[in-house]
Amino acid sequence: MNQQKLDDVFSYHPPSNHMIAGSHEAIRDGCKALSAILNTYVPEGHEKEKAIDALREAMYWSNAGIACSSINAQTWLGEDPLNLGAISG
Repeated sequence: MNQQKLDDVFSYHPPSNHMIAGSHEAIRDGCKALSAILNTYVPEGHEKEKAIDALREAMYWSNAGIACSSINAQTWLGEDPLNLGAISG
């Protein structure tokens, strides 16, 4: 991996506009809603911990993908394509 790529990976990528910030929020809200379902229905134990860890990782990589995308401003139009507001709201 070249140094420019490493510099990019380990840099902060602030939301470029309110629509991108909304994308991050939608991901967090969806993961939070799923975490509540997992917490309710999965018995305590190693498997539940692994499921929550996997969800946290999915949230991380999803938000990283949004933040690091050079075309993210064109990708999200501030809409709620999965109707996540209905789940979290």
